[in-house]
Amino acid sequence: IRESNCPRIAAACGEDKRPAILAAVKGGWINGLVTDEHTARWLLTR
Repeated sequence: IRESNCPRIAAACGEDKRPAILAAVKGGWINGLVTDEHTARWLLTR
Protein backbone atom coordinates (compact mmCIF):
# COMPACT_ATOMS: atom_id res chain seq x y z
CA ILE A 1 0.00 0.00 0.00
CA ARG A 2 2.72 2.52 0.91
CA GLU A 3 4.42 2.35 -2.49
CA SER A 4 1.17 2.87 -4.37
CA ASN A 5 0.46 6.14 -6.17
CA CYS A 6 -3.07 5.90 -4.81
CA PRO A 7 -4.15 8.70 -2.44
CA ARG A 8 -4.17 7.56 1.19
CA ILE A 9 -6.05 10.22 3.13
CA ALA A 10 -6.73 10.02 6.87
CA ALA A 11 -9.19 12.02 8.94
CA ALA A 12 -8.26 12.32 12.62
CA CYS A 13 -7.99 15.03 15.25
CA GLY A 14 -7.50 15.58 18.93
CA GLU A 15 -4.68 15.29 21.44
CA ASP A 16 -5.28 11.60 22.01
CA LYS A 17 -4.81 10.83 18.29
CA ARG A 18 -1.62 12.86 17.80
CA PRO A 19 0.89 10.02 18.36
CA ALA A 20 -0.96 7.77 15.89
CA ILE A 21 -1.22 10.54 13.30
CA LEU A 22 2.48 11.32 13.63
CA ALA A 23 3.39 7.64 13.26
CA ALA A 24 1.23 7.32 10.14
CA VAL A 25 2.83 10.39 8.56
CA LYS A 26 6.40 9.42 9.43
CA GLY A 27 5.81 5.82 8.38
CA GLY A 28 4.51 6.86 4.97
CA TRP A 29 1.13 5.21 5.52
CA ILE A 30 -0.79 8.36 4.57
CA ASN A 31 -0.12 11.14 2.08
CA GLY A 32 -3.05 13.36 2.98
CA LEU A 33 -4.62 14.41 6.28
CA VAL A 34 -7.83 16.11 7.36
CA THR A 35 -7.46 17.38 10.93
CA ASP A 36 -8.07 20.32 13.24
CA GLU A 37 -5.87 23.41 13.41
CA HIS A 38 -4.32 22.57 16.79
CA THR A 39 -3.25 19.10 15.66
CA ALA A 40 -1.90 20.47 12.37
CA ARG A 41 0.21 23.07 14.18
CA TRP A 42 1.47 20.37 16.58
CA LEU A 43 2.47 18.16 13.65
CA LEU A 44 4.37 21.00 11.99
CA THR A 45 6.60 21.28 15.05
CA ARG A 46 7.60 17.60 14.89
